[in-house]
Amino acid sequence: MYNPGDAATSELARTLPDIRRNHTNPHWLEENEDDLYNLLHDHTRPQFIHDAATAMILVARHYLYSSQRHRWEKLLDKLLLRVLCTGDEEVIGRVRFEIGYFDIVANRADAAKLSFERAMERTNNSTDRVNGYINIVRAASLQPQIENSSYYDAMLYLAAESSNLYTRGLVYEAAAQYHIRREEGIAAAGFAQTAYAIWYRYWQRDLSKFGETSTDIDRHMGVCLLMMTMAARLAEQRLLSEQYLREAVAHFKTLPDRHHYWIAFYELGVLQRAREDYKEAVDTFETVISYASDTGIQAYVALAMYSRGVCLTYLAQYGRAEIMLSGALERWQDAKDVPNIANAEHGIGFMYLKQGMKDAATTWLFRAMRTAKSIATPELRENILKRIQKNVNELADL
Repeated sequence: MYNPGDAATSELARTLPDIRRNHTNPHWLEENEDDLYNLLHDHTRPQFIHDAATAMILVARHYLYSSQRHRWEKLLDKLLLRVLCTGDEEVIGRVRFEIGYFDIVANRADAAKLSFERAMERTNNSTDRVNGYINIVRAASLQPQIENSSYYDAMLYLAAESSNLYTRGLVYEAAAQYHIRREEGIAAAGFAQTAYAIWYRYWQRDLSKFGETSTDIDRHMGVCLLMMTMAARLAEQRLLSEQYLREAVAHFKTLPDRHHYWIAFYELGVLQRAREDYKEAVDTFETVISYASDTGIQAYVALAMYSRGVCLTYLAQYGRAEIMLSGALERWQDAKDVPNIANAEHGIGFMYLKQGMKDAATTWLFRAMRTAKSIATPELRENILKRIQKNVNELADL
């Protein structure tokens, strides 16, 4: 470890202008990840903490999906402890915002909600407050059991009052995610299409003004295409869902954002499963599991394990199916994700049903029904119960 010097002449102070110039350049950030991490890690003492926090706030979000995400998360926690000692309310709030984003990626819904709530306590800035509401709604989309209707209503109210088109795009994108998690396809489609129209307007402006488009706007457009894919699938409009998915995959192939590319790949597996192309879907979900495991994106590890388990059940590969479904159940139990716990229990019950094992199937299907009845969101609860009841009715035929 070198001696970084004093605050005014430190290497971080000399590098900070470069970070400000390049913090939106994904290629620069990827090429310099190790150097940036080491630089910030070596400047966490009190005399450097303001510059370290400033730099971290600029770059942290880019590394949310890095294979080295965990080291950035630990460094953020360390910086927060140092920043709390300064009493700088604005910087404390902004560091808490960044921690909240890492909590979302790690599927820690309760922790994310708390991080954003604490961040909002530190600011009176209207834009920051809207972003706080947006991200609490995003966190609650990971876990529908979290009470968030008041935040959702406040988010939409502030968006309606805001003249900032970019803020409205973020709000409508978050609203689409909120409704997708609740399996409300029509509402999700409306918000996703509105958000896409906003990002497309920015895209056209950038292209005419600068001759190129920003990675940020391109990413938002791709995310909206993904949500339009999911919304159409929930609304049972398979051909439209496939069309949106093709557009989303083509879109993300041109961007450095590999995380959302692999979410699109997961959606491909879901569509293959809907077409009953179970062998292809099994391979697709295996690829998603590998990527999500390498990057620590636990939400998609569990989703892909569950979906792969269902496909293996249809292929009568019951031993492999049980491993996948039990693994998904364990992860969702750790996350306290009640709707998906019910889905996994249902999947295990369905697996036993397909084998003709009536006692085991009965145990798991009724367990799934009990879990589903505790889901707070009415439409989601009824959708899951309806799917389980269909298999319960088949028990009489065994």
